[in-house]
Amino acid sequence: MLVYFAALLYSFLIRLFGPVYGSGDALYIIGEWHSSRLLLT
Repeated sequence: MLVYFAALLYSFLIRLFGPVYGSGDALYIIGEWHSSRLLLT
């Protein structure tokens, strides 16, 4: 449950700060990939 919450929080942070750096799409994809890896393990 804690890992799932951490993945959601990380995903939210990527969505929030991604556009600021101008590469939001890349950060979002990387974030989602890490989140799915966390959820699978």
